[in-house]
Amino acid sequence: KEGKAKKASDSDEGPNVVKASAQGATLQHRAVKQLRESGSSSPKKTAAGSNDEKTKKLPSAGHDLRGSGRKGSSGGVNPCGVAMVFAFVAIAVYLTMFSGEHNSTSVPNLKGWSNSLLAHQQEGVLVPVHDGTQSYNLFVRAQGASRKELEVVLLLHAVGLSSYTYNASLESIQKADIYTAVMDLPGAGLSDRPSIGKVSPYSLSYLVERVRDVIIAMELGSVHLVLHDTSSIVGIEFAIKHPHLVRSITFVNGVFDIKAWASSGPLGPFHAGTTALFRNFAFSALTTPPLPSFVSSLLSPILTPRGLLSRDQSSQSFLLRHNNGRDAFFAQIDEFAKFDAEPDRLAEGLTGLTTQHNIPIQVIWTQNAPSAIQEQKRWLEARNIKIAATHSLECASPVPPQEAQPSEFAALVVDFVRSLPPSPAKVRRKESRQALDEYYANAGAAGGNVGGGSFGIADLQHPSAFANEPSCMHGHDHSQ
Repeated sequence: KEGKAKKASDSDEGPNVVKASAQGATLQHRAVKQLRESGSSSPKKTAAGSNDEKTKKLPSAGHDLRGSGRKGSSGGVNPCGVAMVFAFVAIAVYLTMFSGEHNSTSVPNLKGWSNSLLAHQQEGVLVPVHDGTQSYNLFVRAQGASRKELEVVLLLHAVGLSSYTYNASLESIQKADIYTAVMDLPGAGLSDRPSIGKVSPYSLSYLVERVRDVIIAMELGSVHLVLHDTSSIVGIEFAIKHPHLVRSITFVNGVFDIKAWASSGPLGPFHAGTTALFRNFAFSALTTPPLPSFVSSLLSPILTPRGLLSRDQSSQSFLLRHNNGRDAFFAQIDEFAKFDAEPDRLAEGLTGLTTQHNIPIQVIWTQNAPSAIQEQKRWLEARNIKIAATHSLECASPVPPQEAQPSEFAALVVDFVRSLPPSPAKVRRKESRQALDEYYANAGAAGGNVGGGSFGIADLQHPSAFANEPSCMHGHDHSQ
């Protein structure tokens, strides 16, 4: 083109220059079109005589100019994709930050308490314990007329749950003239979250000693242990170390083989070894109350593993996050994976409890239980351990049996306790009280100086009265 334009300029043929330029442009356009349709990358000579480099550059420029205006161009950024990524990151950051903020305070938020959970808290007490390094409180709820005269049932909860899991069944057990007590293990439920020092407050040996502390502080004497799920390990170790404090053991979907239990994934994304980021996100999504209800309904079935299911899931979620519960919950799971509880040693311990210490064992399984529970059942059956009673509860719901069938569960516990011989110490105390009541009534009727026949605290505070209660039944009225 430049050569023809120069020649036309030299010969003053202006119109021919314009015509030649138009023809060259037309030929170039055809060449570009052919290259685009053929998709050929090999260099070609155009009809206008353009070189290879210019021919390849032209369609590239033409394609960019024409394609940038077309809808759905592959070269543009998808705004919907950017928005989705941004929303996901924003939600993850919000949940993580919110969870940490709400777990940083020990002051309970009453707005998060359901009526039943609040009643559960008000009926309990905080028992102070000291582990040699630190002092803190454990939550205990006890019901009954007299722990010194009635048989005492102590119920322990699984990892990730709390004493609130027995809330629906406590009243039925207590009505059967049995003293009941439930406790929150360290770091769980309404108990304090002890700090982690040289010895983890969630190790197996540590938990065993805290159970003993509660029994002694509450003066419960020997107890009938009811152990659900992973608390079976804690209860067995406690009974092996303190057999004199155990009258019987009831396993409820008991866990005995820790490795098999952990491999089945009952705690889902919270198992030891899960990345901290995913753990925090899953925990926040499971326990953060401000999430819209439709989001919670979508996330809860996905993020709630079967080991954390509850009939009152909102209260369960509150107890998990209450009082810096997230860190304590993660520490409990990590420590449980390290429990020194070999299956063979547990089997030997259970055999010794039944044969040497005559501690009867009852086992309660749920029908249609998941494979992890069925595997634990096969483990126990294969050890040929002496079992006094075995029962199967039909539970349509995946929640723990004490929540799914509280009345039936309570009846099994009560019937088993009543089938056993009463504790000699309880009998002696009850007979002593009855004898004293009868003595006071007779002495009062005879006009003796013993408080007018009424047996109350004022009589016990008399300086000479009942210094040694069991031996003070001699028939005299203590008037001298």
